Amino acid sequence: MLMPLFMASPFHRRAYEKPLGYAGDYRMMEYCFADGFAGDSLFGRFLDSTAKGSRFGRAVVAREGVLREAVREAIGRDGEGPVRVLALAAGPAIELRRFLEATGPLHRPVHFILLDQDRAAHESAHSHLTRILLERHYGMLPVTVECLQFSVLQLLRPQTPEDKRIVGETLAELDLVYSSGLYDYLPDRIATRLTRLLYSRLRPGGRLLAANLVETPECTWSMDYVLDWSLLYRSEETLLALADGLTPPPSSVGIAADVTERCLFLDVVSAV
Repeated sequence: MLMPLFMASPFHRRAYEKPLGYAGDYRMMEYCFADGFAGDSLFGRFLDSTAKGSRFGRAVVAREGVLREAVREAIGRDGEGPVRVLALAAGPAIELRRFLEATGPLHRPVHFILLDQDRAAHESAHSHLTRILLERHYGMLPVTVECLQFSVLQLLRPQTPEDKRIVGETLAELDLVYSSGLYDYLPDRIATRLTRLLYSRLRPGGRLLAANLVETPECTWSMDYVLDWSLLYRSEETLLALADGLTPPPSSVGIAADVTERCLFLDVVSAV
């Protein structure tokens, strides 16, 4: 009954129609960060403004700042060799775009690995990142970008020799692993297995940062009952439980939050 009204907003229409098979695709994330409001009518633009101004809309933007700061800190640490950063379910990689737009010279080489099952997301991210590196930094930054079209299932159950090589070799000795929205879709059993796998891919002192939205009734009712966009929300306790049993024991396990406090981050630093 409500959806015909919501169709006036491109944001709500895409969330409901799910042209890539799921609501939170890379174009949805780009909508959240776009300037102005989209829609062919004043009512459509009003709906777009309510989506961007909602607590979840603001959380999506705010969590990017947390991830971008984590990237900056990882790259700023002293060490030998390239800094290796894995963006899991990377989508459009807005945080890496903004980091590269603002950064100056880097004292260490950086290898960004973008893992996502969506080829279109990779094409968008790679084209934007490459343009920034060429136009903003004239190709002088020691940064490489590698895009892997890879799923969570391939991570957890690599079958082919190539899959096993990627998990065992390419995704190894990582300084930072982060996920902005993937855990919102993963049941506890899968999320726990993935957390253990990602932790095992860190080098000593490496960091794992996994975001998860907090249930917020003023937002979740319309997502669940209008847009058919269901997520798995977690509290601090249930998010921390995903890190139970990590070996060797981490140097630290904690919870961080964005400024809206609607997005929590499981924050794990591996043993040194």
